[in-house]
Amino acid sequence: MSIDIDKEIEQIELDIPSVSGVSISRCMLDVRMFEEQGIKLKEGDNKEAVLVWCLSVGVMNMPKTFYYGRTIKDTIKRYKKKNKALKTKCVCSLCYALTQRNTAHRWQGKYIGECCWDDRLKTTE
Repeated sequence: MSIDIDKEIEQIELDIPSVSGVSISRCMLDVRMFEEQGIKLKEGDNKEAVLVWCLSVGVMNMPKTFYYGRTIKDTIKRYKKKNKALKTKCVCSLCYALTQRNTAHRWQGKYIGECCWDDRLKTTE
């Protein structure tokens, strides 16, 4: 089964409204990180570093997160598996803190977290 990379990346951007950048590329991954990433070494792999696919996702005010896999499909699967929880979160438009989407308030088309929701905003609801 083929995979539409552009469609998958677009879906990642739609799933998390606060994403500021998504990219996928090839990179060399240190073999010591394989176990941490859950990637299995294959016979014939270099003993120091192996060429893999890397998906990087940048969310406002947070460091980029990287997901690795042997194929593009595997890399995107790893992202989806680890980030089901991010779909329930959003970024507060005022302080940029990560907050729960179900407790955030919609105000003028933006998410405002409980952290910044005050009486002044309540009166404009």
